[in-house]
Amino acid sequence: MITSQVEHAAVHTQDVTMARDRVTDLFCAHGLEPRRGLDLHVDARRVGAEGHRVGLVDMDYGSTVRITPEPLESFYLVQIPSRGAARVHHKATEVHSDSSQASVLSPRSGTTMTWFAGSPQFVVYLDRAIIEECFASLTGSSLTEPLVFDVGMPLTSPSAQSWLRTVSCLRAELGHGASDRSVRHADVLARSVAAQLLETHRHSRSSLIARGGTASRLTARRAATYLEEHMDEPLTIAGVAAAQGVCTRVLQEAFRRELDTTPLLYLRQLRLRVARARLLTASAGVSVTEIALGVGLTHLGRFSVMYRAAYGESPSETLRAS
Repeated sequence: MITSQVEHAAVHTQDVTMARDRVTDLFCAHGLEPRRGLDLHVDARRVGAEGHRVGLVDMDYGSTVRITPEPLESFYLVQIPSRGAARVHHKATEVHSDSSQASVLSPRSGTTMTWFAGSPQFVVYLDRAIIEECFASLTGSSLTEPLVFDVGMPLTSPSAQSWLRTVSCLRAELGHGASDRSVRHADVLARSVAAQLLETHRHSRSSLIARGGTASRLTARRAATYLEEHMDEPLTIAGVAAAQGVCTRVLQEAFRRELDTTPLLYLRQLRLRVARARLLTASAGVSVTEIALGVGLTHLGRFSVMYRAAYGESPSETLRAS
């Protein structure tokens, strides 16, 4: 069985041949033509099993360079200048990329890029298999040919900003090292990055994504089910987020977007609803304390106040009427 792992690579060189070789190792064979010298700095981290990886790469050539990669074939790239700009010609489309617009490269298309001096790039790498698995999960359909994204990706929309926040969560997790826990969380976050990209940025099968689910909807649905199954436990929002493989910020945004509430409020209302149902159907001898503790409400005074505010009577009044 191939297991997921975190890979880390760092490169610093002023030698053009070595720069081309090291970047080829990370991505694919390519032509590299610096305008005048170069000073390459690369910091790359990937998570996943071979062929199913998502990576985050910081790159700066230190000068203007022309890059002509061979067709990507097995992976996608989202390239975001941290500052400055780049010109990218890909599948008969040319885009001017800067911090407000990424460039997206898809498999099997010719590419010519100019990264200008003073324009370090943050690159998100996604193996084709990850994209195709997430597409199947969201739509129930398989792809018979590579999905093709629009080359220009505006980064100012709320959905793109949400995607960038998920990327930031993955980046933070990859910085925690290679413990089993970090690898597990990073692996699930990586799939969230791929799934959100499919729903965020237009591509050749966007119509199927629109008819299917969304990454935030799936996150909210899974988390709601988790809360229902574990409400009697001493839950924390950070723990619930970790169980879904996302950070708290992504979990909170999914609940706001899909359920118009927060995870904490959803849990509180869930516990109150279940407590009321149990109070109304309680057998003789069952106490309010037993019912409250059974749904994870351990502060009885607070429970009584919240219950009265929600239902206009105390828990004991409901129990006596059952």
